[in-house]
Amino acid sequence: MLVNSSIAPYIVRSRSVLDCIEKYIYSLRHDGSATATEHADKLKEYRQVITDSEFQRMLEDQFNDYLALILRRLPTKRVILEGRQKSLVSFDNKIVKCQKDGVPLADIKDIMAFRAILLNSRENPMVEELYWLAELTIEFFLLKGFEIVPAGKPKGTGFEAQAHPDVYVPEKSLLGKKYQKFVKDYVANPKTKGYQSLHIVVLDPVTNRHFEIQLRTLYMHAFAETGDASHFGYEIARMKSIESVEIDPTLINMDGFIALKRKVITSDDSGVTEISEKVEITDKIGLFNSVNILLHNK
Repeated sequence: MLVNSSIAPYIVRSRSVLDCIEKYIYSLRHDGSATATEHADKLKEYRQVITDSEFQRMLEDQFNDYLALILRRLPTKRVILEGRQKSLVSFDNKIVKCQKDGVPLADIKDIMAFRAILLNSRENPMVEELYWLAELTIEFFLLKGFEIVPAGKPKGTGFEAQAHPDVYVPEKSLLGKKYQKFVKDYVANPKTKGYQSLHIVVLDPVTNRHFEIQLRTLYMHAFAETGDASHFGYEIARMKSIESVEIDPTLINMDGFIALKRKVITSDDSGVTEISEKVEITDKIGLFNSVNILLHNK
């Protein structure tokens, strides 16, 4: 498994994700450089957020209310609402990539992220409903006492319609003018490979912690998960852009993380048998895989 080279030693020497973070932060602070110190501070923020059970319970309560509102206002539509905690390896990769590209680490605000998916069909893009949901989302969290962070312009756009004829793009954003500054609109401005979503970042003024909300239709979600715009492909590209190393997952000795090697026997049509080795991974601790913190399918 590919990981940022600087975190690799601590993954294989630690007993838990928190133990890994502590060892890694200590090493970065010992380095003493401004870049390493900034990196350590961001990891400290990550540790604080993932260990704050009260913050997570508050988020769950708020999103239960949010889903109830959606169902009242869209009674004939089906919605999936899910939340996740970003994995340690993915978060660390993002830190390294931002530092390499000169992006302020303060821009990373998705340790906790939520996604509302409107179930649509190819024949019914439901883009108007999606924009309406973005406006409803902003109004809901403002009414609850949260702050909406100005979004800035979408990054990584350069979409060519002829390369992705199945991706429906509206002629322009359908957001009301007063909402536009709060939404990063990848629906009207898809990423190069066709990724589409509406991104909203919310600030809890009590804890000064952020969380991100992504709004998609089912078709956009499927394309983002399995199509050309898949997150897996995005992560692979990000790993190639930073200094990374391959580690053997069977060397990881953390509670809740299991990596087992199994022999796989396959035969082709001519009867030739091949024996290969496959590693099956169970990650319940958020090391490589994100941790699900909320799932509603209504």
